[in-house]
Amino acid sequence: MLIDIVKPHPPEFSVEFDDSSATNCTIRWQDEAPAQHYRLRFRPLGRHGWSTVESFSREKYHLQGLEPDTAYEFQLSCRILPGRGLWSDWSSSQGSTPAAVPRVTLDVWYRQQELDSGHQNLSFFWKAPSRSEAGGRILGYTVTLEALGQGKLPAQSHRTTQTSFSRVTPRAAHRVTVTAQNPRGSSVPAAVLTHLGSPDLPPPQRVCAVGLGNSSILVSWSPPAGAALPVGGYVVEWAEPRREPRPQPQQGWLKLPPSRLSTVIAEHIRDNVCYQIHVSALYQGRAGQAASVRGNSTAQAPSAGPQMFATPWASGVLVSWEEIPAPQQRGCITGYHIYLHRRDGQGQPEVH
Repeated sequence: MLIDIVKPHPPEFSVEFDDSSATNCTIRWQDEAPAQHYRLRFRPLGRHGWSTVESFSREKYHLQGLEPDTAYEFQLSCRILPGRGLWSDWSSSQGSTPAAVPRVTLDVWYRQQELDSGHQNLSFFWKAPSRSEAGGRILGYTVTLEALGQGKLPAQSHRTTQTSFSRVTPRAAHRVTVTAQNPRGSSVPAAVLTHLGSPDLPPPQRVCAVGLGNSSILVSWSPPAGAALPVGGYVVEWAEPRREPRPQPQQGWLKLPPSRLSTVIAEHIRDNVCYQIHVSALYQGRAGQAASVRGNSTAQAPSAGPQMFATPWASGVLVSWEEIPAPQQRGCITGYHIYLHRRDGQGQPEVH
């Protein structure tokens, strides 16, 4: 039949975004008189896979579940009857969903260091929200510190684009809030109360690091002993050695619930590199003393030996050496052997 070989023109359509919802849009098209069956496909710009839906409406389709603050590509095609006839060529359009207010309360923890009788250093840490939580591009964070019991001192707000913030403050308890901002608004404030004094905040025990290969390290520990406060969680931090004159190396951290006594770290981990790993318990949001261990995902024999120095001593010789540069260590150095030979070559070397 003729209807089976007729190919309609590509439909003209428009995309309408709703400011009240960053995840929905409406596709409207002009009714192609003979067409009764439409198919729509869409994807974020730069991605390969398409999502496809079909419609038998003659004028519009409501799309839901889009990503906020994201540029999309839309394509529409039609044919005369459902299940019959040729599909038209695709017509195309592009558009961007609006941002949405961040749907996250940041998970904040802090370190407190007593400097002198009148001052302290407060350092706060949090993770950047995921794309779905952020609702759009995060422009920055606002950290507000309010000293408690200090009369009518005004709260101080500070802006940062980092995911940490440090401040020297008068020695007082503080109420601290942290919010994330995007073009649409701010997240619900995350609140932390800091406390005065230096209670006994012991570190976890028996911290151990085991290389798993594939750029990952298993870190395990036991709960602290004799803590005056309940443990509210753990923080695991790691960083590779700093190499001058390179910039500060990338650091990573994870915050875990109190029931977790091990984790696998993989972020910023490279094979054949030795990492310094710290594990701290959290007490009411505050990190206590850290227990440290070194670890690597894989290791190879060092590519160079240490630079050695020998100094005659009253009854022997003093042997010293410089640390092997980090790139040549190719993992964590676990020990050194000193071989002592007689000058005349007699006997077996002594190993120390």
